[in-house]
Amino acid sequence: MAERTALAVFTKAPVAGRVKTRLAAAIGEQAALAAHVQLVEDALLRLRLVSGVRRGLWISEAHPRGVAWAEQLDGELYVQHGSHLGRRMAAAMQAHFAAGCDQVVLVGCDCPGVDAAYVQQARQALMVHPVVFGPAEDGGYGLVSLRRDHDHLLPVLFEGISWGSDQVMAESRLGLSKADAGWGELDPIWDVDRPRDWRRYQRLLDS
Repeated sequence: MAERTALAVFTKAPVAGRVKTRLAAAIGEQAALAAHVQLVEDALLRLRLVSGVRRGLWISEAHPRGVAWAEQLDGELYVQHGSHLGRRMAAAMQAHFAAGCDQVVLVGCDCPGVDAAYVQQARQALMVHPVVFGPAEDGGYGLVSLRRDHDHLLPVLFEGISWGSDQVMAESRLGLSKADAGWGELDPIWDVDRPRDWRRYQRLLDS
């Protein structure tokens, strides 16, 4: 029987100058590219351990590395499409719903706290809430999940949000409140975006 939960893993293609731009300002584009690759590949190892799901790697653009990354994840490879991040996430969720999945858990590769246990917490929370977030310390989120029976909330979740700002989570809560829709939140996580985050990540690896 086909799995009814999709795990959609979002990442940018490994192209210097297009990844970790805030980190690159401090350490240079090539070092930032190497950091991005390390973060992605570490995340894929963690997320490969999620059981009972259809895994999909959604890459920002076609790139030779995408095939290898999808294999590391033990999932299918997809290319994101849409004019902004919200529309790309909505399209990914719609694709998995159309393929017969009842819920989609969408995660990025920049949050070390997003692992198999965290994804499983989101799946359990979806039994109670139509939408579940993994809020990030910087005001965004590293995980968003949705049940198919509430796919009418896709525009609420993914339109009119200030992507890349510290208001993403606040605006998401406000939109759902206005739509009279409930949601759940997991424990906060942190992402690797700036030099201090990269140092924190290195300390985590050394611990």
